[in-house]
Amino acid sequence: LISANVVKFEKEEGNQNSESTNWKAKLEISGFNQTEIVNFNLNEDETITGKTQSIGTRFILEKDFFSLLNDWSTKLRSRTIFQFSSSNIQNLEVIHEDRTILISKNSDQNWKISESNSSGETVMDADQDKIQSFFREINSATVDQFLATSIDLKLKEEFKIEDPIYKINYMNSDSSSNSFYFTRTRDTEQMWTVIDQNQSVICLIEKDFNKLLDIKPLTFRHKSLLPKDFNTSNIIISNNDSNSSLTFDLSRISKETQSLLNFSAETFIDSTFLKDGTWVGGDWIPWKYNLSFSNSDMNNSQRLDFQLSERKGATIWYGGDPNSKLIFKLPINTIDEIQKAASQVD
Repeated sequence: LISANVVKFEKEEGNQNSESTNWKAKLEISGFNQTEIVNFNLNEDETITGKTQSIGTRFILEKDFFSLLNDWSTKLRSRTIFQFSSSNIQNLEVIHEDRTILISKNSDQNWKISESNSSGETVMDADQDKIQSFFREINSATVDQFLATSIDLKLKEEFKIEDPIYKINYMNSDSSSNSFYFTRTRDTEQMWTVIDQNQSVICLIEKDFNKLLDIKPLTFRHKSLLPKDFNTSNIIISNNDSNSSLTFDLSRISKETQSLLNFSAETFIDSTFLKDGTWVGGDWIPWKYNLSFSNSDMNNSQRLDFQLSERKGATIWYGGDPNSKLIFKLPINTIDEIQKAASQVD
């Protein structure tokens, strides 16, 4: 509005009563305890005549100026539609076909992620950094075009609200809630029609929601492999073939030893745990080592065993948990420490 240029000024004709003009549009601007009103009309040559209430001089503007005065509810609406916050959300579910992913906080403010379908439900502890990263990614989506700011039955049918590809339901800690529906009405793979139920808004968003919302719970799982209150007192690595073993010296805690005390996965792999190994990407990975952790609780002594493959290249070492049946890759700092011990039991 401010950058619009006046083409020329016109003097008020002597007999002309400006108040009798049938103005097509009026712009009212208020500030600093003052109000200015500017009236506009469309001329036969498609230029625009404008006149301020405080000044009698008329001015001419280019014809495209009228487009700036139309549809402010859409043009000035925020292009951000998702505003998920890990501090506010109590739970969020993503529904796709017969599969439901639920991300929720328990009473201790720890995150859980579950997957349920017709065959059952799986629940696991979730990594807070992964949850926050997910919220940041979906919040970054911006509206390309608003299609409707009011939803009636006809629009519900047209945009398949009752049968979306994805549906998000969420509830905040203050019990407020909302739902988003994701459908596709165009051939472009990343152009989605998104419906905001509370705002009654239908819009187009260009985003790879297939990649973002087709959630694999393992990618959100907490990376720690030891129980939260497990106080490790002893770590032993043994060779499954020779039965030779080595006990790690925990009397001096170094940076490398600390990585074992905080034994964690870098990533989890969707593979089946077998007693003697696992299949990864079509390759058979046999278990070569056993890594055992014992705790120092005299009242509840516990030992946890993990199976490890041999080292694969510079940065890959596979492991498996016989209890949870999870397959994982180890982080590089843990790999380096285990390599030193493994070389002594080979």
